[in-house]
Parts: sequence; structure tokens; C-alpha cells
Amino acid sequence: MKKLLLFSLAIGITIGAVAQNKFAVSNNKDFYKKTADRNIADADLNKPYIPFLRPNGAKKNAVITKIIGTSGNAFGLLDGTQNWLDYNPATNAVMFTHRAFGAWGGATGDLRCLFSTDWFASGTITNFTANTDSVMFLQNAVGAYRYPSGVIYNPAGNTDVNNAYAVVVGPFLVGGSAFTHSYYCSQKLDATPSTLDTNLIPFVLGSFERTNLSGGNGNLHMMNRMIDASNYYMDSALVRNGVFNTNTNTFDWGTNITVSRLFGSRVFGNAVSISDYAWNQAWATNGLDGYVFCTGIDSTMKVYSGTQVPLIWRTWDGGLTFGPIAPCSYFDRLINLTDSIWPTALSAAQYNAGTGPLEFRPFFNAGSSLDDQQLPGVVDVNGDLHMAAIIEGYSSSDVDSLDYTYTSHPTFLFDVIYDASLDSWDVRFIDQIFSAIVADDNGAAFTTNPPPNIGWEHWINVSKSPDGTCVFYTWTDTDPAFSTDNISPYIKGRAWNVVTNMATLSKNFIDPIDGGLYYYVNTADIVAKQGTTYSIPMTYVDVPGDAGGSAEAALYHYFITDATFSESEFTEVYGPSGFFFGVDTKEVNSFNVSQNYPNPANGTTSIKVTLAEASNVSVEITNMVGQSVSVVNKGRLATGSYGINLNVANLNSGIYFYTVTVGTQKVTKKMIVK
Repeated sequence: MKKLLLFSLAIGITIGAVAQNKFAVSNNKDFYKKTADRNIADADLNKPYIPFLRPNGAKKNAVITKIIGTSGNAFGLLDGTQNWLDYNPATNAVMFTHRAFGAWGGATGDLRCLFSTDWFASGTITNFTANTDSVMFLQNAVGAYRYPSGVIYNPAGNTDVNNAYAVVVGPFLVGGSAFTHSYYCSQKLDATPSTLDTNLIPFVLGSFERTNLSGGNGNLHMMNRMIDASNYYMDSALVRNGVFNTNTNTFDWGTNITVSRLFGSRVFGNAVSISDYAWNQAWATNGLDGYVFCTGIDSTMKVYSGTQVPLIWRTWDGGLTFGPIAPCSYFDRLINLTDSIWPTALSAAQYNAGTGPLEFRPFFNAGSSLDDQQLPGVVDVNGDLHMAAIIEGYSSSDVDSLDYTYTSHPTFLFDVIYDASLDSWDVRFIDQIFSAIVADDNGAAFTTNPPPNIGWEHWINVSKSPDGTCVFYTWTDTDPAFSTDNISPYIKGRAWNVVTNMATLSKNFIDPIDGGLYYYVNTADIVAKQGTTYSIPMTYVDVPGDAGGSAEAALYHYFITDATFSESEFTEVYGPSGFFFGVDTKEVNSFNVSQNYPNPANGTTSIKVTLAEASNVSVEITNMVGQSVSVVNKGRLATGSYGINLNVANLNSGIYFYTVTVGTQKVTKKMIVK
């Protein structure tokens, strides 16, 4: 009921004055900073950025940390789709890859990989030192390494970290002036042989090969976006696959595989916009089963015409071929989503007047416009894809106003899930984000010489447990009492066990009273588990100078040792969505219906119905096309709570709906049968 009152007060009164704010819609190029801007900022490598002054009262002593490296500036950390931190469970090794320079030595064109094997088992770190446990990647004569992503490749059955390999990929700055190639490097973690295996591969259509180096089992993959002659992203992505060669003990990197589809477009005056944003990839640990995904408009979509939704491609052969998956047509009916985002303004007014149902139009572009290029994802134990996305509600469904949203809409973070076995979609609410990004023109942004200044986002990360049964979400936020912008970010997290459908509460790893200075937070794709404790490998950058240097000293990288969840914290039922049909989000005062458990169901499943007054109760199960497959008539029940068992043993695997009728009122929810 609170939400409906909010519609009455906020929407009904303010719609004419401040309810709509037009996002950049004339051309999708506005959603991304030109690549050239980043290159210009990176050109003067001897001038690290100058940070803003430390906010009054902010502290950084709320977690246990260790300095693990220094860099000349933050340019190597700008892209949230890079992964500079990796964890390998078999060797218990964590590896951190970064641009060198500063107190720990190295030239600004160098890369350093550092690793630790006791970071979790002992609770304290004795590795990650400047002169040991590191592999140096050097190239001063002809160019410089930039924007690194680094992972550990561990041969099957190996538990000796010295026999594992560091693999590092990124764009290469030739002669210190032009990006024309990508570097693909590998070396054993014991630094043998002393000569690196290094491949310099020319760019394809100006593409930056720096998006989420990932994979497993000797199959690695690097993704990139093609860039046109004006340095704008094009409407496709490229995936380069690498396979470990046991004869040479190096990786063989193949040619790029193009991933695209027929995107829908919209015309604004003389401009044509083909909408595709926030590209990324995620892979199962076998390195063969994976996804490429983005947000965009599929030309075949009959619903959400002109509205971006998550689009995915899947591969089962290690990235040699990718097949597009049909986009979801029912995001606007998933109650896990509609319970949070706002409906269109017109439908809210009609609903409050009793003349029409609520209509929802999810705004997935929020994930890319609020957090530039961020749509992180992982593949769980079931082969299902999880994508962390910020979703809002459009204020209009009119074809001429599709990119209008509310200026005061809360910012919600969701897990968007594609269930591979059922070919179905769902969402789970993660948390609300209270601060806005720090834009490049914000006075608090890091300044550069020469400009432009560099802002930052919320550094949303997704990780999984070694067995893929748990998914972990982390992000940064600022206490709104301190600032409405994310200028003093602390680190939050939440976790979900996809097998038991139990989740933790959102957790602030930093005492909010202490504030925070945790920038460029990055987590490993896989977390560690010891006993009943999960530990998330995590790094961040603090304001330069905290370690004793001046404001223009090199950046210090920190490793957090105690970002943990215990199994006892998984206390919240995290069920799938019910379905919203335009009538059942109005509060029903006479009864309440729970989500079925277990879900997915096999054999039998149960629901709980709570009655405020005596009523006739029945439950009907229907399939996706509306055919009735089962009816349970409970007759007249007195006030109280009742568990109702539903027999699904004879149903085929798939998505079904159960409708609980109490008197003349109905509530429908979705369930899955496996």
C-alpha cells in the first residue's frame, strides 16, 4: 500500500513539474564516452591524476587490508569489464594484475602480476610483496601495456601454484602514441621460462580487446567491441578464443568470432539509433559453455518496441559459434520487478482513479547510463546466467516518449537470470543504491592533466562459489546523509544460494559511520570457501597519499582480507517471481499467498495461504498457454494460515502458474517444475 500512496502523492502531484527527465536518446553514442577521450587522457603518462580532498570524517580502517602494488595513475582501471583480480581454488592462489610504477618500482609501461597463496588460509597475507611472488611483463622499447585483464590458468589436477600460469591480455600502446595492437601474454607463476610468451595481435576495426578475460579448463576468451572511424562503438562484438597447447605450454589464440544480431533501431530527426549497450561475457568453469550479453532492442521483439532489454547469445563449443536466445517478453509481469520499479505515469493515474490497471515498462538502460559499460555476470552450477543490472521504470509507454524516466525514481539493483534448462527469465531484487555516479564533470571527480576529468560509478561485481551454487554481488555506495553522489564509497554485498533459494541480507562490509574511500573495487569471478565461510577476493584503490606519499604520488592498490559471508547468514527465502497481470499488485487485505516451496518443484510443492476472514479457497494450476492442469478445492476455511500441498508429479518440466481464489479475489504466481 505504501507504493500506491507514493504514486498518488508523488506522481499525481509532481508529474507536470519534475516527473520526467529525458535521458540521452538522440543517439546511442551519448551513452558512452568516446574512446578517443580515454586515449587522450592516457597520453601524458608522467602526470598522474590529482584526487579531490579527502571528505571530512571519512576513514578506511573498517576492514583488514594490505597494500599489494602501486601504479602511476588510474587509467588502467577505467573499464569496469576488466578483471584484474583472479582466484584459483585448487592452488588457493589469488593473482592481481596492474600497471606498474611508483614506490614498488617499474616503468609506467610495465605490467606486474602478483600472487598470494596464504591470503585466506592464515587470515594474514605474507605474499603480495614487491620483490617476490610476482611476474613482471615489461615492454619499454616499442610501446606500453594498458588496461590489463589477468587470470590464472591451472592445469587439471595441479595443486602446486608454481605449475600454474599467469595470462594477461589488453590493448597495446605502440610507440607511446597509438593503440593498434592487443597483447596476449602468459608465463608460469614461478617465472619460468624467463622469456614470456607474448603475442601482439593487430586490432580488428579499432577494437579494444579488454572485456572480461575469462573461461576455464584451458579455454580462455577475450571480448571486445568494434569501433568505427569516429571512435564510436559499433553494433556487434568480437570474441577471441585461446586454447592451452600442452606441447608448447602456451596459449594458441585464434581469430575473432563476430557476435551480432539484427538490432532494432529508432529514428530521432535525422539520426538513426541502433541501441546496444553494456556488452559483456560469462563462462562456465569448463570454458566451453558461455554467454555473450548486452542490453538492446531485438528487431523481432513484438513487446517493448523501442525499449532496451537484456539480449544474450550462447555457445557450447568454446566460442566457435554463438546462437542468439529469444529476448524475454514478460519482464513487465515479473512481480519481483514490478514490486519495486514505478509504473508508467498514465497507468498510475488511471489505477488510482480505478479506471485501469498498472502498466510497467522496465528501463534496463539504467544499468549502462548510471554505471558506464557495467553489466557483470556469472554462470552458476545449473548453467544459468546471472547479470547484475540497475533497472528503473519508464514514465511513459508512448512511442515518442519511451526514454523518459522519473527524476526521483529510486535506483534498484537486480539479478537478471536466464534459466538455460527452461529457456525462461526471472529477476531477483538485490538492494537499493542511494547515491548517484560521480560524473566526469563533477567537482569531486579526479582531475587529470590534460583533461578530461575522470568520474566513477558503483563498481558492481558478481562472483560465484567454487562449485557454482552461490552467487555473490558487491557494489559501492555512499551514505545519503553524507552526499547524494558516490564520493565516499563504502562496500556492500549480498549472496544467494541458487540450489536452496536462500539468500543473505545485504551486508555493509564497512561501518557506514566511518564513511569510505574505496574506489575502483574489483572482485574475482570465483570466491574462496573454507569450512562454512566464503571469502570474496577484493581489491580497491584509495586516495593517493594515504600511504605516506604526496597527493601526486602513485596510486596504492589494497587487498581486502575479510570480505566474508558465512553459511549461517543465508536466512532469507529468495524465491522466483510471481506473475503480474495488471490487477494483483493492489494490496489484498483479506488474504496473503506465499511463493511455493520448493521452487523449482519436483513431485510436490507447498504454498501458504493466510486468511484475514473465513472464505472459500481454491487453487488452480495452469500452463504457459492458460490451460488448466490441476485444481485443488479446499472449501470454506476459517481465519488463519494454511499450508496447501500441490501435486506436480505428473506435470512436464516447464513454467506454470498457480492462481489462488479466495472468495471473489485472486492472486496468480509463477512456479517452475523440473
